[in-house]
Amino acid sequence: MGKISAVLFDYDDTLAATYSPRVLAAEKAADGLLPQDLDMDRVMREWAGRPQMEIFKDLAGDDDLAKELFDRYTAEYWRLSPTHVKLFPGIREMLETLRSRGFRLGIVTSKPRLLKNDDGPFGVELELRRMDLMSTFDVIVGWEDPDEPKPAPAPILFA
Repeated sequence: MGKISAVLFDYDDTLAATYSPRVLAAEKAADGLLPQDLDMDRVMREWAGRPQMEIFKDLAGDDDLAKELFDRYTAEYWRLSPTHVKLFPGIREMLETLRSRGFRLGIVTSKPRLLKNDDGPFGVELELRRMDLMSTFDVIVGWEDPDEPKPAPAPILFA
């Protein structure tokens, strides 16, 4: 086996604490559209790692309602992101150490890399820019990049 020259990371709740704003956004999205007793914290824990749209399709049972939930979730998450999403302690230092040792770094995420809608751009690149980390990574693969999403190997191979 050859020498390791690159390290790929997941993003959500690996490098940055995103769980809380994702739950808050899901609760806001569900408000008035899904049963009030639905525990979004439990839903998010049980379905961790699945694309958000798939979760909403399973909850809604209807594509139109799932799209409305997803749109509401997306708008709310990106509204919360600047104040709620933070790097975990020690992450910046770990990334700097890896870079100083010559490793190439990448992110492979189920989150969008960079997309635009009526509310403007959204995606992991915005969060990385806000945290002054864009130049740290050699490659960022979002859900829109490969032919099939994680956990399929396509996103890793794409990187």
